[in-house]
Amino acid sequence: MNSPQIGRPAGGGRRRKLALVVGAIMCCGAIMASVGAYFVYAKVRNNASQILALIQQTPGLRVTVQSKRESMQFNGQTSAVVYLFPKTNATTHELTFDAFVAQATAENVVHHFTLLDNRAYWTTVAANDSSVVVDATCLGAMPPFRLANLANARVVDQVDTTDTAIDTTCPAAQLLQLSFAGETFVLCNAPTSNQLTKAVGQDVDLTIEYISDAHALPVLAVPTSVDGHLMDCPVLPSIADDGASSSSSSLASDVSLVLAGAPRVASLVAAPACSSCVHGVKPCVFVHGVGSTGGPTTSTFESYWGQIHTLLPCCSSFHFAHLELVTERWDSPTVQRAFCNVALRVSNATNASTTIGDVTILAHSMGNLVVGGALANNVCAMSEATTWFSLAGPMAGSKSANLLADKCHDGSWLKKPLELLGRCPVSGSFGSLVAESTVGPVMQATFNAAQAMRQRYVTRTLCGTNPVGLVSAYSVQTVLVGLLSHHDSPQHDGVVDILSCSAGLNGVEFGTSVESPNYAGQLNHADCSFRYGDGWWGNGRKPIKWLQCAM
Repeated sequence: MNSPQIGRPAGGGRRRKLALVVGAIMCCGAIMASVGAYFVYAKVRNNASQILALIQQTPGLRVTVQSKRESMQFNGQTSAVVYLFPKTNATTHELTFDAFVAQATAENVVHHFTLLDNRAYWTTVAANDSSVVVDATCLGAMPPFRLANLANARVVDQVDTTDTAIDTTCPAAQLLQLSFAGETFVLCNAPTSNQLTKAVGQDVDLTIEYISDAHALPVLAVPTSVDGHLMDCPVLPSIADDGASSSSSSLASDVSLVLAGAPRVASLVAAPACSSCVHGVKPCVFVHGVGSTGGPTTSTFESYWGQIHTLLPCCSSFHFAHLELVTERWDSPTVQRAFCNVALRVSNATNASTTIGDVTILAHSMGNLVVGGALANNVCAMSEATTWFSLAGPMAGSKSANLLADKCHDGSWLKKPLELLGRCPVSGSFGSLVAESTVGPVMQATFNAAQAMRQRYVTRTLCGTNPVGLVSAYSVQTVLVGLLSHHDSPQHDGVVDILSCSAGLNGVEFGTSVESPNYAGQLNHADCSFRYGDGWWGNGRKPIKWLQCAM
């Protein structure tokens, strides 16, 4: 299901740029902040205090962030340059950073990201005149820097990796391992100068330059809004600090290795499941959610699914269904038959057969109700060879659909823009998505039947738990919709809460790692359709990587 206010989000390029740049700065800022957190000592002193002191005395750092996975690309861009300005917290004496990124685009504008005094600003300015502000907004989501304190950096002797794309060459340098947001990084420290030269991870590399001349750095200032006034963004919320975990066990282990003459090893090896198609290589059928119109099946559907057709080696072919989900309800026999026709045709079922064969079904949002309803009504059936990936399915409806119905009827200020967007009066598709708890017994039974079919046949499930998600322009909409919808759970993707997304999945456990069979990621509703790729930091912000592992 899309946002009640937006069917197919426009300006996807702008949102991907925002996600790319913000993700890049979050990643490098988090890693650099971690440097000043906790280092452990084993056989060789790691010069932590000298490294920290040098960073604090340096006017700024220029960090080039390079992604190594196609799901992090946007229009071929896989890198960003981030300027970090070190400073020390006067109260806690912790190392913190201000930051700035400028990224030019083909639209003759430049996107600026500014992090200043723990306030985050995003502005778009004219390429030929930076004083002309085209767009401006505040950002309210930042990575949990203090989570780095939960894992203790350690000196290692070598890096274990099977990925030839990971360059861990650090000539005459000391290797330091640290973890951030569930991911492992190895940093190179030049022992003679105590300068960090780069950081290496599975998905991202950072090249670090120390800038001694302050005049070579951008000027940091509070940006102006479109109307020319200084922006007034709120202080970013603090992250609860649970304290650093004890390093005694890690230190004892390292000492034992040293005494035995064995190397201390950091592992950047991907899980085996992420490099093999555990469910086989087969045709893939994609079923969209509410807001899209009917039409022939296509081999791409970028406005809804992004570049997913280029990123799944476990799909032998790609078939994007186009169902009439603007006017029709999800429980419409016509819509359910249309889905079955696509799935049966792709699986090469005989004319007389109603059983879907060896294909993978990937259904987003209301598409899951269409699939579950079709199975419940015996329009078609799934075989043991069929796999079904359920993505952000509102299996118990959505309070956001109730919100839309209310705003279209109460005459509020939202009614007119909703009418202009074609959302008022409420169509049958949106009307069929009101929360199960607010409908009569007949519709409740219809929801329950679809849930039972998903419980029986689903292979893997993805749910979003954060309306901000991957920090795209779509985040503003999902945050607003989430606030107005009054979901039954604080964990929601802006449109669907975790209770509805997991409805009927009795006993199923969700995890926040890409290796989890069922994934509860820090994603919003649009992120769960893969249209914005993977985040640049955090194991819980990579829906495509999760899917690649799960398939």
